[in-house]
Amino acid sequence: MSTIPNASFHLRRIVPARNMARFYVACVEPSLLPGCSLRRSWGRIGAPGRTRIDLFDASANAVEALARLRRQKLRRGYVEVGDVVTPAADTTVLVDRPQEPNPL
Repeated sequence: MSTIPNASFHLRRIVPARNMARFYVACVEPSLLPGCSLRRSWGRIGAPGRTRIDLFDASANAVEALARLRRQKLRRGYVEVGDVVTPAADTTVLVDRPQEPNPL
């Protein structure tokens, strides 16, 4: 059995204006058959979601497919879990608010 690199990602896409809260998780893992598998799960945050497993003959092909999926999801507005995303509306409110003098 060949060594499988530890390749995975966990993404989220949250858009309150559209009532959208989605997750996407993917990882490369060994399979019982020769080769390896690409497991991906997606759905609404808080729900079980769906899972799909794709089998590959070589781990390099699975890692390449994983990288391609990650690029697609990042282009569609997903962000890595742990990244801090500040909505633009919040920053404009703070910047446009005039400073009031301190009464003390």
